[in-house]
Amino acid sequence: MGFYRLSRLALGVGIFLGAREVLARLRERDLTGEVVIVTGAGSGIGRLISLMLSRLRCIVALWDVNKAGITAVKDEILANGGVAEMYVVDVTDVDAVNDAAQKVCDSFGQIDMLVSSP
Repeated sequence: MGFYRLSRLALGVGIFLGAREVLARLRERDLTGEVVIVTGAGSGIGRLISLMLSRLRCIVALWDVNKAGITAVKDEILANGGVAEMYVVDVTDVDAVNDAAQKVCDSFGQIDMLVSSP
């Protein structure tokens, strides 16, 4: 394994462990009904965070450019009794981000948290 791949693996493990720590701290609070935007929700760490937040009874706004990915995550959350909505958003496009944020507010009344996943 080359240095580049090894360093990316180490970064991924570090991000995962950081996400676990954050989620462990969030479990200490009652998050029922909190509206959370998760970017990169269609796969990887964003998917896992979305599923965990759903289990903590959050309303999850799934953001990603990968429509098939966020569709699958939404279906999984709904099948487990959670609440989620999906938004195809390119977070590098400021207008798209503003439009999607407004749609989340229109749908759920507010945004309580943002989780920016790589």
